[in-house]
Amino acid sequence: MDEKQTPSPKTESMTMVNAPSRKQNVACDACRSRKVKCLQVPGQAKICHNRLPLLDSNDFRTRLRAYLYPTSTLDPNVLPLPPSLLVTVIAWGAKFSEHPLLVHDRAMNAGKSRLSRLITKRAREVAEGEKVHRVPSCDNVIIALLLEPLHSHNPSDLDGLNGFWLNCAVRHLFEMGINRTARLRELDEHSRAMMAYAWFMACICDAFAAVYWRRKPVIEADDFDVGFVGELSFPSFDEVLSTQDTAQNWIALLELADISRKLARDLSKPSIMSFGIPLQVLQRAVEELRNWKEKYLRIVGVPDNYQANWDFIAAVSACTCDAQYHVMWVILHSALDEFNVREAKKGSMSLTTLHELEKQVFEEALQGALRISGLTSVLTSNGYLRLDPNILHFSTYAAGMFLARYGKVEVKTCIQGLEQYSFAYEEAHEQAKWMQQVYSSSMHQIHQRPHSVLSTSSSSIASGSNGVHPQNGIDLASSPVDVVYINGTGTPSNLTGLAQTPYLESPSDPMIDPKYPPISFGH
Repeated sequence: MDEKQTPSPKTESMTMVNAPSRKQNVACDACRSRKVKCLQVPGQAKICHNRLPLLDSNDFRTRLRAYLYPTSTLDPNVLPLPPSLLVTVIAWGAKFSEHPLLVHDRAMNAGKSRLSRLITKRAREVAEGEKVHRVPSCDNVIIALLLEPLHSHNPSDLDGLNGFWLNCAVRHLFEMGINRTARLRELDEHSRAMMAYAWFMACICDAFAAVYWRRKPVIEADDFDVGFVGELSFPSFDEVLSTQDTAQNWIALLELADISRKLARDLSKPSIMSFGIPLQVLQRAVEELRNWKEKYLRIVGVPDNYQANWDFIAAVSACTCDAQYHVMWVILHSALDEFNVREAKKGSMSLTTLHELEKQVFEEALQGALRISGLTSVLTSNGYLRLDPNILHFSTYAAGMFLARYGKVEVKTCIQGLEQYSFAYEEAHEQAKWMQQVYSSSMHQIHQRPHSVLSTSSSSIASGSNGVHPQNGIDLASSPVDVVYINGTGTPSNLTGLAQTPYLESPSDPMIDPKYPPISFGH
């Protein structure tokens, strides 16, 4: 496993899997001696581990050596390495590896890696066979948290998943009592460090996934008494977690996750879909997001004097916090656009107050989408999005769809970012194509209505029409690729019975006219 090195320049990031150092390949050398192909392990070490440092590098190498040489003289206290953990690590490496075999596989399959997909599927099958989803243990928590972002979240993908392994990890953590300070005190220092980190990771992932997919979060604010800062804040088992800047990022993300958790819980209520969003919910979300911005964004976000010589970790960490804040406004605008304000639907709210609220949310969402577009441009130019383990995927696509539907040329950078993202996550390629189609159709409609006034579609409350595109007056639906995070109101025919959300698709989108081909962008 890679301990401290991170891909800094673009050239290094593109070739780092091909030329790992001797120290990083101790485990892989052992594998080769037994004719085992594990070139993917350094890929997981160099890329995924730097972003999701759930594993202890030294501990994993020791356990891997014991797994490969069970008769060798090793510490008898070394725990056995579960095959499901090993194959999960290999699957992560295969996603980002530039091994000639995988490069050829992508070239022969239109940029999609059949081998990577098969290894990922095999990792899930091994985990299911070992009952990782049923038996609570420290290893199974780590395996589940690593499996969740490994899979596609496309609802139409038969091999995709949407929260299953994350929910398994959360359930295991609850059953093991990791949500209680008293239980953590009973663990040894190493186990306490890893499980505390896994708990905070699960808290953040659960909150953000809930607000992304508009479902009720599994973890509530009163479900745990473990504080990040204090006696039990994890003593780092990895250099990635030991810096003050990293700790500040975590504190900021945990507070933003709390805001996301509250908003997700409110938006998942059936009454919201029937009667609209209560004004109090919107006002609280707006106030909390602005307070978070004043308190944290300048500290953990990308500064105005962006340092071009930032390394991979510094750049993507700052961009992640920055994008996560701004995409919350896009999500809030999408909810307001779809459900409207409850008091306005009842007629107990003045139009002036309504329009002012709509204007504020729309302006924040537009600025947020433009900001994410700018961050995407920086990351794409350095080749960093092809190295991201499904963390910035949602914000890139959500912002891009917002800009595409409003005919903003800045959508170009989001499309290019998704195309780069498709190196590891093949569904991003289809999303990029869909975004181009939406933008092309939006531009055609704008040219047909040159005098249309840009406003939020929520203003249609006053005229009694809901779900209408603000510029062209046509109904909004979602994407045929099943993953539209913004303004999709239909439920796909193959997902009947599921609650309608803005992220699922309908078979067709009336906004897209096949007579107008998608606009192509130069690279």
